[in-house]
Amino acid sequence: MTANDMLNLVNQLFFSGLALVALFDYVRHRDINRRDVALLFCALGIPFAEGLIARVYGQPLPTWAGIIGLVALLIEPYAMLRVVNYLRPISLTIRRIALVSLLVSCVVVITLGAIGATLPPVVAVLLQLYFVIFNIYAAVAFVRGALKSKGMAHQRSRFAALGAVLFAIVLLALLGSGRLPFLTLVAQLLAIASAIAFYVGFTPPRWLRRTWQYAEMGTYLALISSKPLDARLNIGEIMMELCRTTNRTVGGMASGIVRQEGAEPHWTLPYVDERARLPLQELGAFKTLWDKGAPQMIRAADQTNKDYHQLLETMGADTLLLAPINTLEGTWGLLLVFLRDTSLFIEDDLHFVVLLAQQNAIFLANSTLIQEMRKVNTELESKAAQLSASNRELESFSYSVSHDLRSPLRALDGFSKLLEEDYADSLDDQAKRYVTRIRANSQRMGQLIDDLIELAHWTRSELRHEQVDLSAVARTVIAELKDQQPERVVNYEIEDGIVVVGDTRLLRVVMHNLLGNAWKYTAKKPAADIKFGMLKRENNSVYYVRDNGAGFDMTYADKLFGVFQRLHNTEEFAGNGIGLATVQRIIQRHGGKIWAEAAVNQGATFHFTL
Repeated sequence: MTANDMLNLVNQLFFSGLALVALFDYVRHRDINRRDVALLFCALGIPFAEGLIARVYGQPLPTWAGIIGLVALLIEPYAMLRVVNYLRPISLTIRRIALVSLLVSCVVVITLGAIGATLPPVVAVLLQLYFVIFNIYAAVAFVRGALKSKGMAHQRSRFAALGAVLFAIVLLALLGSGRLPFLTLVAQLLAIASAIAFYVGFTPPRWLRRTWQYAEMGTYLALISSKPLDARLNIGEIMMELCRTTNRTVGGMASGIVRQEGAEPHWTLPYVDERARLPLQELGAFKTLWDKGAPQMIRAADQTNKDYHQLLETMGADTLLLAPINTLEGTWGLLLVFLRDTSLFIEDDLHFVVLLAQQNAIFLANSTLIQEMRKVNTELESKAAQLSASNRELESFSYSVSHDLRSPLRALDGFSKLLEEDYADSLDDQAKRYVTRIRANSQRMGQLIDDLIELAHWTRSELRHEQVDLSAVARTVIAELKDQQPERVVNYEIEDGIVVVGDTRLLRVVMHNLLGNAWKYTAKKPAADIKFGMLKRENNSVYYVRDNGAGFDMTYADKLFGVFQRLHNTEEFAGNGIGLATVQRIIQRHGGKIWAEAAVNQGATFHFTL
C-alpha cells in the first residue's frame, strides 16, 4: 500500500466516522442545529464511506452509487452555509445563489450519469469553483465568528474556522494536483487535519466541552475575586457583572435577572445588562418556570412555548436561555439571556449559563453569611462597648462602696477601741465582751469588702498569655506556707515539668488558693500529705491538688464555688468563702473548668483544666 493509499484510507475512516457521530448526535437530541451539522458531515462522509465500502469488497460500486456520492458531495457547500448562518447571518441573495448552484450541479451530474457520459472539462472546473468559492466564504465567516465570539462559542468557532480553512485549501490543492501531483498527498494530509478540526469544533466530546466551560468559569471567578471585598458583597454589582459576563460569553443581545416580590406575581427587573432594556409587561409568563426552578431554552420557532413568543418578538430575539438562581430558601431570581440568532452550540451555552447562575447562588449565600457575620460582629462590638462601660461603672461603684463603707467601719472600730482602752475600768465583763465582738465583726466586714473587691479585680483583669511553670509556682507557694508555719510537718509531692500557657499572675492566685486550702484543711492531721500533679484524660491534661485533710460531704459540692459559701465554720477553719469562687472564675477565663472530689475526714482532690 502506497502512502497515498494509506492517507486515502485514513480520510475514508475519519469522514465516515464523523458522519456517524454527527448523525447519532442528531438522533439523540433532534434539534435543528444538530440536523444541519449532521447534513454537512453526511454530505462529506457519504463519498468517503462509498470508497471505504468498495475497498472492503474489493470491487467498484455501481454507477448509481457513485452518482449518489457525488450528489451528496455537491450538497456540502450549501450545508456549510446553513451551519455558518448560526454564527453570522447570510444574506438572502447568497443563499439563493447557493441553492440554485446546488440544484443546477445536481441536475447536470445526474443527467450525465444517467446517459453514461463523463463530465466536460468546463463543467468540472465550474463545479470545483462552486466548491471553492462557497467554502472560502464559509471559512471567512467562521474566522470572523471566532474573532467576535467569547467563551464556549469562541473555542468551538476557532476549530470550525480551522476546519473550514483547511478544507478550502484542500479544494485548491486538488485544483492544482493535475499539474503538480504532490499536491494530492498534501490534500490528503490537510483533509485529515480538517476532519479533526471539524470534529472538535462541531461534535467535541463532553469532557472537552466541560473543560472549556470550567476554564471560562475560572476566568469569571478570577474577575470576581479581584474585586475588593465590599464590591464582592455588593449584590447589585455582582449581578450586573453576571449579566455582562453571560452576554459576552454566549453572544447574547441582552440579559437580565427577574425577581418576584412578595406572594403576588409582581415581577421586577433589578439587574439588567445596560445594552438593552427588557419589557416588564411581558414577564408574567415566567410564573411556571419560577415555580419549577429548572433551566429552560425557548425558541421563537417552538410552537409549544407560545406564551413567550410576544416576549421574544418584543426583544427581536430568536432564542431565550433561562436559568434559575436557586438558594437554600428557594428560587431567588431567574437569569434571562436573549440571543438574536439561534446559537449553533445552544446546549453548551445553556449549560454555561446554568453554571454561572449556580456560582452566583453561592456568591449570594456567602454574601448573606458575611453580612450576617458583620451584623453579629457589630452587635458584639456594641455589647462589648456596653460591657466595658458597665465594667467601668462597676469599678467606680466598687471604689465608691469600698470608700463609703470603710469610713463608717473604721469609725466603728476606732471608737470601739477607744471605748475599750479609755473606759475599761467603767465596763463590766459583759460590756467588754460586747465591745470585743463589735470590733471583731467590723474588722471581718472590712475583710469581706476587701475580698469582694479583689474577686472583681481578678475577674476583670486583662489576660496575658505566656508559658507558666506550674510546678515552680507550686514549690514557691509551699515554701511561703512553710515560712508562715515552720512548726508544721507536712509531706508534699510536686510533679516536675508541668508547663501551661496562661496568665502568670492569675494562675499564681489559683495555686495559692488551692494549695493554701490543702495546707489549711490538713492542719489537724498529725501527718499531712499534699500532692500536685497532672493526669491525661481523653487527650486532655487534667491538673490536680490532693490532700488528706478534713474533706467535705459531696452532697454540698454544688455550693463549693459560690461566693461566701463555706462547708466548714470559721471556728473550725478560718476563711471568708471567696478563695474558691476566685479560682473558678480564673479557670473559666482560661477556657477550663474545675471540680472537686472528697469525703469527710478523708481528704479532697481539686481537678482543673486550662
